[in-house]
Amino acid sequence: MPGLNQILRKSSRIGSGNILSGAQVLGEDNGNLIDFPRIPTGIFPVDYASGGGIPCNQPTQLYGLYQGGKSTLAYLIAKNLTKTCMRCLQPVALCKCVDPDFIDVCPTCGKPAGECSHKTELVEKCDTCKKGRLDCECGSRLIQKTFLCHLEGLPPDELYFNTLGYDTQDNLIIGIPEYGEQACEMVEAAIRADDCGLVIMDSIAALLPKAELDGAYEDFQVGAQSRLVSKLFRRISSLLVREFRRGHLVGLIFINQVRANIGAGKWEPSEKTPGGLAAKHGHRLSMRVNQLSVDSDKGEKDKADGMKNVARFSVSFLGAESKQQVLILAGKAEYKIVLRDWEGYESGACLDAGAAIAVAKEIGMLEKTPRGYELKGADMIFRVLSDIEEMFRTGRYVEAASGEVLEGGDDIFRYFVVQRAKKLAVESIMNRSEIRVNMISNPQG
Repeated sequence: MPGLNQILRKSSRIGSGNILSGAQVLGEDNGNLIDFPRIPTGIFPVDYASGGGIPCNQPTQLYGLYQGGKSTLAYLIAKNLTKTCMRCLQPVALCKCVDPDFIDVCPTCGKPAGECSHKTELVEKCDTCKKGRLDCECGSRLIQKTFLCHLEGLPPDELYFNTLGYDTQDNLIIGIPEYGEQACEMVEAAIRADDCGLVIMDSIAALLPKAELDGAYEDFQVGAQSRLVSKLFRRISSLLVREFRRGHLVGLIFINQVRANIGAGKWEPSEKTPGGLAAKHGHRLSMRVNQLSVDSDKGEKDKADGMKNVARFSVSFLGAESKQQVLILAGKAEYKIVLRDWEGYESGACLDAGAAIAVAKEIGMLEKTPRGYELKGADMIFRVLSDIEEMFRTGRYVEAASGEVLEGGDDIFRYFVVQRAKKLAVESIMNRSEIRVNMISNPQG
């Protein structure tokens, strides 16, 4: 009698590639899926604690109290997406992917713009292999866009994004739906788009079903929002798997709020999140974001005008407390974001140099040598520790011997330290078994 694998794999009605042995990768590689591909946040404490950033092709939830920093964290992740190659999942400063020329051509005749008479919408193709960016066979660098589905009135103006240091030109697409069903359609369309690497819905709490919009205030729409959210998660679940199989990596962030759990029992939680229980089951990584007070004596709050120079936040990873479906290195992280130019830091910078140095020393990556402080594996040498802080302040690494300047040195430092800490954590887990480790399961890599 054939075994279970043989019976299921031979069935034509089940489909090809839908039966996996153990935690097999959904791509061509048959290695075990230890961790999902990640989009770095650009904030070292968050990247370290979460194990590399938010998982690709899996829903992530950011929730918390009013003015807790949920949207700010989401926009900072979108900002860092512009500095990350989604083909090799490395910072642009470290990326070795080529940058071929892409031209707009007619999908009907294949001629460049201006050389054909067809009125169809032009598509972007590689000038060498004649394929799109996602399917390019030249190993081209892949910088993706962010789609923001904004449900809470008008989106933030350009000044707010500039405050965070986020250049939205050609990097951010904003959708303002009229009702919830339209928002769900926008999210699905964005997930399918080849040039989209991150989708943000702000927020689930503001998702308004059309029946509730068209009805009167006296009408009772019991569970309408929860049913809509439940349908959304059921539909995007298979859609995200389909996109992963064809090599499209996309992050998905849902921002949510908290509500008081009125009538809760003695042992029940005092708060809950809107949208029903379906969203709770659908999120693979859930973060609770809170804003903390700052120290006025250190100048983090201007005593003259009362405005904050620095905003301080904390993130709690609930995946570490309940069922842990993704690799998490710590259950909590704290970070500070510069809101206006302060002590040499530009607006939008993260004050994470101290945390990065501490972790690098702890895992043995940053060691004192006769030449200075050397970061193993990255070929980076610093005369004193203050040089590392200066690199995080300016974003530039200066080679001590040649004086050569490398842009994005702080991104390289974060990446190597996080990946090394992640590797050590995985090795300690896998030492108890004989499973082959595949750290970054990128279907394109």
